[in-house]
Amino acid sequence: MFATRYGGLGGLGGLGSTKRSDHLEHDWDSDWLPDIDAFDHGGKFYCNVDLPGVKKDQFHLEIDNEGNLVLTGDRQPDESIKDLNSRIQERNYGRFRRTIGLPLGSDIDNIKARCENGALYIEVPKKPDVHRRIHIE
Repeated sequence: MFATRYGGLGGLGGLGSTKRSDHLEHDWDSDWLPDIDAFDHGGKFYCNVDLPGVKKDQFHLEIDNEGNLVLTGDRQPDESIKDLNSRIQERNYGRFRRTIGLPLGSDIDNIKARCENGALYIEVPKKPDVHRRIHIE
């Protein structure tokens, strides 16, 4: 896995800018990369992913052992155009994989995700800061 092709800023870098951040990674073996916007707001982390032409059963979202969101899937052309001679083909097809590093304190047990109109919307609540005093003997 490598940092995104556009580099970026550390942490959630890129907030308020158009640069992609270092916390987004992809597998260089992917055939294409869905576009992602990630941001913090009101104690939550949000991630919006463009997945035009990808049906809900063509992708998976999971948490890996390091606490990252991992989005994988496969977009294939419509069967009705597979055998036609293309004059222009600008849409990308095939496998994709994106790894999204979650901010510290993310509540991974309460992540919500919904797919609507060719986009995936992910909402990750953050746990409140809890400071416990440790008794020193």
